[in-house]
Amino acid sequence: MAVALTPDDLRPFAPDLDSARADAMIADATATAYLLAPCLARDDVPDVVAAAARAIVRGAILRWLESGAGGLTTDQQTAGPFTSTRTTSRTSMFWKSEEQKLRSLCGGGKAFALDTMPERDGDGPDWWAMSERHTMPVSVLREQPDWVWL
Repeated sequence: MAVALTPDDLRPFAPDLDSARADAMIADATATAYLLAPCLARDDVPDVVAAAARAIVRGAILRWLESGAGGLTTDQQTAGPFTSTRTTSRTSMFWKSEEQKLRSLCGGGKAFALDTMPERDGDGPDWWAMSERHTMPVSVLREQPDWVWL
C-alpha cells in the first residue's frame, strides 16, 4: 500500500484542523516525501515501511501546523536570571534527518562507485598514460615544507 494520510490521522494532535486545510497539507507533504523516496508511492510498500513513513510525514505536518503560516517558531525558557531563546524557521518540509530516514526506507544511502574514465577504443588517447605524465613524483612533494601530511 502506498503511503497515504487522511485528516483523521492528524485529528488526535490537532482537533480543530479543518479537512480542507488538512488535505492540502497532506498533499504537499506526501508529494515531497514521494520526491525524496519514490518507493513510497508504489502500492507494494510493506506495511511497516508505510507506517514509519506516515509517522515521519505526520510529524512534519504537525510541526508545520505548530509553526503557523510564517513558519517561524520561538521558544523561550527562563531559569532564575538566565534566559534561553530558540528560534527555528521552516525552510523545507522535512528536516535533513527526516529526509535521510525517508530515503533509507527505500533502501537509499548505500555506497556505490561510478567509473568516469572513458574506455580506450584503440585510436583515442591513452588517458592513464597522460595522467601519469602530469603527476608529481613523491620526492618533489616531500620537499614542500608548507604541505601538511596526513
